[in-house]
Amino acid sequence: MSNEQLESRLCDLVSRSLLNTQLKEEILFDIPQKTIDIAWKKYFIDLRKYTCKVHSDDIRHICKEHRDDVYHISKVHHYLEKFASLERSSTRENRKRYTMLGFY
Repeated sequence: MSNEQLESRLCDLVSRSLLNTQLKEEILFDIPQKTIDIAWKKYFIDLRKYTCKVHSDDIRHICKEHRDDVYHISKVHHYLEKFASLERSSTRENRKRYTMLGFY
């Protein structure tokens, strides 16, 4: 799927998710190879087995907490590919450590 097609599908999902609070749909797409390569070179994190997921529930959550940012969701594939820097952080929940990557 091309970036334009993915952006169109994501934009459509954002619109439908905000109009229908009962909607339970998601879009899955691959992490760009450039991102996989940089994550491995910089932090030795292997992203090859991961997939990006945008779910209608997550869209509504973002809209509720960050209303002005909700339409950036349709560009998430672009942010994963065209970032200037990659930052690693971690958090601990329920005695389990989670690694997070920030794309800036």
